[in-house]
Amino acid sequence: MSRQVNHSDVAFMYSSDKEVYKAYNATWVAWGGASADAVKTAHELGIHYAASMWALTAGAENLHKRSDLRDAVSKDILLNPIIVPWLWDHTYEGTPSYFGCTNNPVFKEFTKERVILAMETGADGLHIDDHLGSAGSFWSGGCFCDFCVNGFKAFLDDDKYHDEIKKLNINLSDFNYREYLRRIVSTREEYQKQRSELPLLELYQTYQVKSAAKFVMELRKLAEKTKGKEITCSANTGIPHPNHLVVTPNLTHCVCEVEYRHDNKNAPEASPISAFKVADAIGKPIMATASGWNWAYAHAHNNAVGLVRLWVAESYALGHRLMAPHRKWAFTTELGTHWYQSKLEDFTYLYQFIRKNSDLFDGYEPFSQIALAFCNKSIRHNGLRLFQEACKHLADRNLCFSAVIAGDDWIEDRLKADILRDFDAVIIPEPSELIESQEESLKEWETVKAGKVHYIKSVSDLGAIGFNSPIEVKECSNVWVLPRIKPNAPLVCHILNRNYDESQDSIKTVNEVSIVLDKPLINGKVQSCRLLSPELDQAELHTEMVEGKLHIHIPKLSMWTLLIVNQIN
Repeated sequence: MSRQVNHSDVAFMYSSDKEVYKAYNATWVAWGGASADAVKTAHELGIHYAASMWALTAGAENLHKRSDLRDAVSKDILLNPIIVPWLWDHTYEGTPSYFGCTNNPVFKEFTKERVILAMETGADGLHIDDHLGSAGSFWSGGCFCDFCVNGFKAFLDDDKYHDEIKKLNINLSDFNYREYLRRIVSTREEYQKQRSELPLLELYQTYQVKSAAKFVMELRKLAEKTKGKEITCSANTGIPHPNHLVVTPNLTHCVCEVEYRHDNKNAPEASPISAFKVADAIGKPIMATASGWNWAYAHAHNNAVGLVRLWVAESYALGHRLMAPHRKWAFTTELGTHWYQSKLEDFTYLYQFIRKNSDLFDGYEPFSQIALAFCNKSIRHNGLRLFQEACKHLADRNLCFSAVIAGDDWIEDRLKADILRDFDAVIIPEPSELIESQEESLKEWETVKAGKVHYIKSVSDLGAIGFNSPIEVKECSNVWVLPRIKPNAPLVCHILNRNYDESQDSIKTVNEVSIVLDKPLINGKVQSCRLLSPELDQAELHTEMVEGKLHIHIPKLSMWTLLIVNQIN
């Protein structure tokens, strides 16, 4: 079997040198390019190396020099090529970087050659960067080349679409979707303005994302054939966005950009929690980097070391990983590509703490009582905001929850009775667009649990619901207690102080913190408690059992503290 991802793994995004790897106690290179020397260096330290290749574009130089690749790009309804918006500054002798079409045989073959070169380095795994290909150009007007529209015609030739085709009076035998749309809109600009109203466009996107997922599976199989054995395989999956989730069944894990800042806000207002909860829901661990915009913000604010430290702590506290912030791609529309470069002393102590205490990370999973539905079809139509706000609201109140996927024709449905039975409460963001079988599962849950499904239209609706929590944090705000459990092991609660002061780029120490833990986290037979913190040599605490509840008093709470509770079974 290929190597599994552990909660305590320390991943590098790009390859580095031995001394830097050692300083961070690195275990993975997750996005490492295709260099035999880089693989050799990593292997000498026992580091798992995933070679990366690009499925986004052939690159400006290749496009300039090869006419066949210039023709194998994503095209709009007028068959004009589409520039990758965030690569506006990547040109070669006047030729820009166009999206490659992953349905075009020429670009597909070019991409497969990249996979073979990557695996011939001796790498242990494959990372596919910008795996969406043609589907990635959808929001920029593509792709409507002959290969895409012919593929769509074949896709529509399925019984489940015949009623819709008949309703539109379409004859599939000579159907060309590009020409069909050009009778409605005549330019890319008109297409973009009217996109939400265009017939069949949602099905066209479905075809494109499923084609991208299928191609990723082809690339993974090719990589395994080249390697001669099973490999790890990841893709740059922008979780929790639905168009990125389609590919995840074909991956061993996700290596992707996650938004740590929202609406230009930092913690405590912003959090990446929604991405990590969705990753848990689909069973795919994340090795995260922040988005290029996030790193650009940090770069512009003297590296925002205090903020990025919180990103690290929050990622690991939620069971995932932020790749070592050694060198990170940053991007703004004004500056284009630039780089966030940190100093070793800024972050290595955090990662050393994680590796030193790996037994308190590996094998641990979140304790949950509440199911928050991720209604994929509704989110496709209405956006992520309500789901993201609900995640943050629940976490701010130390309510123990997990996301559960309400699937559709894009991703597997998990809103089922056998999954829901483990929860004491269920939350459904509206509009949910649930299908009959999902509604029946909710009714069955209500009958078995004698409970009530809570339908919410805004995050304020959550405030009116009297959820019970086994965790109480007294008289302080922005402190999360995240319990994680493992069979036959101590309870580990990650205590996260999210009181980030943007003006000082630091976490405000919280004094005299009182936390109460109740059943079912505490069974009344507590043997010992201790605190571990990467920032304090000795993290003090005082504990007392009162009526079966564990009362914990912490005189000084730094950014991130682990509470380890040993109990007698």
